[in-house]
Amino acid sequence: AKSVNPDGSIVMSTNVPQGSRIRITFGDPRQILTHTSQTIMMIHDFAPQVVGIVNCMGRKLFWSENKDVEVSLLSKYMQSTGFSALGEILRYKGITVLNNLSVITIAMREGPAGKTDNFDLEELENSTNLPITARLAIFINTITDELMEKNTQLNDMLYEASHDYMTGLLNRGAIERMIYDAEPSNLSNWYLIMFDVDNFKMINDNYGHAHGDAILKCISEILSDYMADIPNVEVGRWGGEEFMIMVSDCDNTKAKNIAHGILETIKEESKRVTPVTISVGVTNHRKNEYILDTINRVDELMYESKSRGKNRVSSDLM
Repeated sequence: AKSVNPDGSIVMSTNVPQGSRIRITFGDPRQILTHTSQTIMMIHDFAPQVVGIVNCMGRKLFWSENKDVEVSLLSKYMQSTGFSALGEILRYKGITVLNNLSVITIAMREGPAGKTDNFDLEELENSTNLPITARLAIFINTITDELMEKNTQLNDMLYEASHDYMTGLLNRGAIERMIYDAEPSNLSNWYLIMFDVDNFKMINDNYGHAHGDAILKCISEILSDYMADIPNVEVGRWGGEEFMIMVSDCDNTKAKNIAHGILETIKEESKRVTPVTISVGVTNHRKNEYILDTINRVDELMYESKSRGKNRVSSDLM
């Protein structure tokens, strides 16, 4: 956000293409003022010898000709220095966040705290001409513990909505959406590989469903490890003991090699739980073909493998 028009609309600092997905966060003005007051007292009690202030360029745009108003008052009480930058880059739980419109205050001193001047914070706030208004404050992007916790909860919810609870792979809805989204995104040369665990009902009947679940988890781990180094691939649990893999920017030979590699890897590495085999189908999406036709064809090829004795790959690729 760059500025606010009289009608309340926001002027952005760059063009936002139509159809973009945007998340706008805002800070409660009362919370911002409270946090600012707490920060002032922390700095005062620390008794710094110098304060460094890093101000976001966006705030300079907001304040326009009054760009020094946020730091001039501080300079009356202590030595200060600083500069304006693009924004604050944060790392939180492996995610990089560019936090714009922030002010970073760095208080520094050598040795123990010295004597500081006493002042009445409330009187200082009431006497200043600093126009911290609600309209401006709601466009300041504040990163707080509460906001980060809400974002974490949201990310957890999004993960749970798109992943299978038992295997950790994409669930049926997520992998199916990716397949149907492939055509409007103009992905080139994309393929489907579908497989089913052979004799899985018999395994459940003989050893129990808990053992069957352990096999599915084992297969999912094997599949994830095998596909980790293959680019442009999505892996999901289609349902029950069926799995679906989507590979894009591929060719016929590579798609068939991936399918055979999955077959042999699962056959070999599943021995640590219970040796199992799989029946695999592999096909490609054809130009101007309905997505459902591609899905139905790979499903038919998978069942062709079962009808031909299982533990094999069936393909219509040349």
